[in-house]
Amino acid sequence: MESKLPKRKIIRLKNYDYSSDGIYFITICANKRQKIFGNIDFQNQPSVILSKLGEKIDKTLKNISEIEKYIIMPNHIHFTLVLINSQNSVPKIVRKLKSDVSRGVNFPVWQRGYYDRIVRDEREYLNVCEYIENNPYNWDKDEYFY
Repeated sequence: MESKLPKRKIIRLKNYDYSSDGIYFITICANKRQKIFGNIDFQNQPSVILSKLGEKIDKTLKNISEIEKYIIMPNHIHFTLVLINSQNSVPKIVRKLKSDVSRGVNFPVWQRGYYDRIVRDEREYLNVCEYIENNPYNWDKDEYFY
């Protein structure tokens, strides 16, 4: 009997070791892309005003030593992970982050899965950092905005 459920698309690189040394750009969305992490304040210069849940995410991100740069947006987060001789892998770090933030919250916080990109050189790294920094300025053009 054939399943009527949609097949889940695999978005990881096949045969890639996600515990390898390197820099990874990660995006994780809120469940159903709900704007539960905060709001964008467009007065003066755009900035993120975090909700209580957003503050919990902020605190959790600051306690993960492999995270170098991040931004918490109203319905998603972006961050860079730097793995150098790490005992962790990208999936383990993401799983722990999601778990720590979700603990004690009485509703689903996260969308299933996450998006990752392996940063391959310095130019791409600088572009990712600029993208993270400028994300609040581009909120109304963001693919996660709606």
